[in-house]
Amino acid sequence: MAVLQGPFYETVGRRLRDARRAEKFSQARLAHSVGISRSSLANIEAGRQPVYLHVLVRIAEQLGKPAVDLMPSATPSDNPQTEPQFGRLSSPKQHWIIRVMQSGLGDRKGANGTEVLSSEAAGEGTPKQGARKRSPRTHR
Repeated sequence: MAVLQGPFYETVGRRLRDARRAEKFSQARLAHSVGISRSSLANIEAGRQPVYLHVLVRIAEQLGKPAVDLMPSATPSDNPQTEPQFGRLSSPKQHWIIRVMQSGLGDRKGANGTEVLSSEAAGEGTPKQGARKRSPRTHR
């Protein structure tokens, strides 16, 4: 049984399905044209199966769209209340998310766009007193 892959893949699947229907492609026809099974395409559209990038590009080409149009934006919504999952959270969790977004703590990114974690959050506690650094082993 396939399991939901999360909001990212649900959005990709929804956008793919909408684009396929707009172009009047059946699942079988589109799947055959890109070399995957109809059931794989159905699972991708339902957000139960991740899609390889090269397959997503082939699908986009068949639908006459740029692949980026099938993907969600890289940044989360500025308004979490617009996200369907937000309404399923308890009220305290909703308020916490709003406070974090308003404080800007959620925007701590490194130069390459990855999230910056403090050393504690990254699991890098301070070394124990008397602990030695190990030198890398070299092959002789």
